[in-house]
Amino acid sequence: MSRKPHWPPPIPLSERRRGRPVTPLIDVPDEGLGQHMLALSPAQRAFVTAKVTFGVSNAKAARMAGYSAASPHSADVQGSRLAHNGLIQAATLEEGQKLARSEGPKSSLRFSKFATTKTRKRRTASKRPSNC
Repeated sequence: MSRKPHWPPPIPLSERRRGRPVTPLIDVPDEGLGQHMLALSPAQRAFVTAKVTFGVSNAKAARMAGYSAASPHSADVQGSRLAHNGLIQAATLEEGQKLARSEGPKSSLRFSKFATTKTRKRRTASKRPSNC
């Protein structure tokens, strides 16, 4: 007994596409990116940029990067998968260090000015009305 050939023929694994293409909401130009960021797809770069620059949650960063939010938890799942990807973790570290080098001195200066200002009001216990 011979088997009938499957029609249409199955698509080879190398040519299969999962889901729809991801269109990021954040455009990340190639100039000034490190080697880890250049190794990522545009949507993954947008995820890293959202995490580092805006400091949002994994789910929010996945939505900003253009990943599907078809169901209530799909952005949570995608965000978690992306955040646990080794390439994305390396790129996040790289971008975080770059941000700290550029913004760190400014932040330190602002904090030291705030800490040494003597015009701050001292917090006191709230005064309750006497009739309570």
